[in-house]
Amino acid sequence: DPVSGIQSKSDVVELVARILPEETYTLTNGTGMQLSLAEGSVEIPSQLSLGETTPPTTKKFVFAQGKDISYTVSDQIYILSFSGSPLMKEAVLTLPDDTTMIFNTGIREIGRFNFTTLQWELMEAIQAKHSTAYALRNNVESAGTVSISSLGQFAVMAENEPLGIKYAAVLPSPFSPEIAPLRLGYWLDSAYPPVKVDIQIINMKGELVRTLLEDDLQQPGRYGSASSQKELLWDGKTDRGTWARNGRYIIQIKAKDQSAEVVKLLSVVLIK
Repeated sequence: DPVSGIQSKSDVVELVARILPEETYTLTNGTGMQLSLAEGSVEIPSQLSLGETTPPTTKKFVFAQGKDISYTVSDQIYILSFSGSPLMKEAVLTLPDDTTMIFNTGIREIGRFNFTTLQWELMEAIQAKHSTAYALRNNVESAGTVSISSLGQFAVMAENEPLGIKYAAVLPSPFSPEIAPLRLGYWLDSAYPPVKVDIQIINMKGELVRTLLEDDLQQPGRYGSASSQKELLWDGKTDRGTWARNGRYIIQIKAKDQSAEVVKLLSVVLIK
């Protein structure tokens, strides 16, 4: 507001385009999503809208319709809808890859949510993962391109990898609990979530010092930071509430799903 100087910001934005039957269109949201409509895609002048939302947990970690492979759905769901006319010809949709899934190395697919079966269904790609002209100009990697015969909710889906703990790290090391707690982070993979996770602090004699997590059910993804699925900190205290002694400790991360069990060991030095 130019008078008061007050500024406000909305995190929910809907983009709208007017579509005419005799025109062709290539529409983008400015961040890598692209929709191409052929001439005759609508029978009468219509309004196409694009909204974006974040999936609830029930839509986030799924087995795709007709598949025995589990997927993680992107944090960004694209909602495409028409008012005035249905889609008369197939459109071409390209979605950008999701940077929040950068450590998920599984194959990318584009899915559409089926509100009849309440499941995500995979769309057949007409192009493999590639960089579109927009992506090249803006350094945005696309997750693929598909033909769609109807509008709805679309998202990038990454095939979940077998059980594993990747990029595990502690920061800082050495650390002083009098200055700041120790932060633990990792990326969790699983084709059969949820995963039961235990995290223990063990001294060099093999004695249990602190249990950070026990039988914690986790989904594939990033853990450790405040912006991740769970923040993981050690304040330097034992299970009895006393300060742990100076020295080297082992952090044991144990993860178990229906298929396997894996253990990751990290070393850290505590100095008060």
